[in-house]
Amino acid sequence: MTATTTATAAALALGDDALVLSHRLGEWAGHAPVLEEEVALANIALDLLGQARVLLSMAGDEDELAYLREERAFRNLQLVEQPNGDFAHTIARQLYFSTHQHLLYARLATGDGPFAGLAAKAVKEVAYHRDHAEQWTLRLGDRPRTSPPPSEHTGGGRRPRCGRLRPDDRTQTASQRPALDHRRRRQRDFGRAPSDDRLRRRGP
Repeated sequence: MTATTTATAAALALGDDALVLSHRLGEWAGHAPVLEEEVALANIALDLLGQARVLLSMAGDEDELAYLREERAFRNLQLVEQPNGDFAHTIARQLYFSTHQHLLYARLATGDGPFAGLAAKAVKEVAYHRDHAEQWTLRLGDRPRTSPPPSEHTGGGRRPRCGRLRPDDRTQTASQRPALDHRRRRQRDFGRAPSDDRLRRRGP
């Protein structure tokens, strides 16, 4: 497998992640709990869409890849395609994904590979995405004692498919696995610490 083919496969997978989640976040337009959040989620969705355009253009024609592929041809993580659920569930998903993205792009930005330029710009955007999700996680956790526990807001306390931070094995081919090795390494780090100490300081 050539380096070009490996980079193309990785660009397609990462581009699909950003594309699918941008559309999921766009579904909140007109439905967010406060007007400010409609703008914030729309801006995050636009950032992700911009990343998707660059990444998909590295793999082929961005419009054809976005609109003309069959469903099973997409290589996105299962995490990003999950339904939004309520606002807290959306924030939980965003916290996991933006932390994953930040770890990934921070590493890619320090290299000299084909993704270095995109990663150097995207890591700054993703840092905001992660901060936004962290702040809302803390805000939702600081609930009055009369409110339902956070688990009732976030799908019974289940992590939102975070164990699938790589394409499902059924969608992988032997030629795709080397292209996604960086995801497996990031997954090990990601599973240990979904965010920083600001989240772990909060007690029950």
